[in-house]
Amino acid sequence: MTLVVRPAAGEVRHPAGAWQRQALKSAVYDAVQRQNSRFANITLVQTFNAVSDWKPIAAAGWGATNAPSENPSRNLFDVYLGAALTYPACLSFEGMWALRVPESGPLPAYLCAREINVAYELMAMLSIAGAYFAGVEGGGHLLVENALSGFRDGKSQFASETRHRGDAPLLPDAPDGVTADTRTSAVELRDMPERVARLLIDRWLPSFYQDPLGNRDLFQVLMPVSDSATG
Repeated sequence: MTLVVRPAAGEVRHPAGAWQRQALKSAVYDAVQRQNSRFANITLVQTFNAVSDWKPIAAAGWGATNAPSENPSRNLFDVYLGAALTYPACLSFEGMWALRVPESGPLPAYLCAREINVAYELMAMLSIAGAYFAGVEGGGHLLVENALSGFRDGKSQFASETRHRGDAPLLPDAPDGVTADTRTSAVELRDMPERVARLLIDRWLPSFYQDPLGNRDLFQVLMPVSDSATG
């Protein structure tokens, strides 16, 4: 998954200039505090930890990731998350998940689409971007672009975890991915990132998930939001 969030106004500058470490760390902290009371399963989110330690990347901007610094090609990650701030103010995020669920005794191996993880990490990335751009003059109106790819033939994570694993081969296959873009505001991303997350992946979710009850919205199932709003 790749996500890009940038101001619609073009070249806008953060008041901290090139010294962004504290501004970015504060954005992560603010996002955690705001979303922790709103989402019941906030502990599923790994982006907050992965991008909490921002480091300068020469003159290009700042970066943060949970990838190891040595011999990354020799490591097989269950999840890889990263983010970069480049000038003029543009935040980009990347998420990569291992999809193969290995064979376990009589139970077959299969590919898992990881839509629960995708939804939560996307929400976290958007909330960080909202918290950051809320402090940038001229950054109120934002362009958001997201792309998912590589999920072809995966089975619904939610369905496979709520049914017998042996049923996984019988579930519908996931499409490879989806691309989507939208306009939003820093305040909306900061306070209600799930609204934009839905716009970005809603066309991908229902195409491979069959609700046994037939009357539930998958995104609402994955992202149960508390009625209590945060300031």
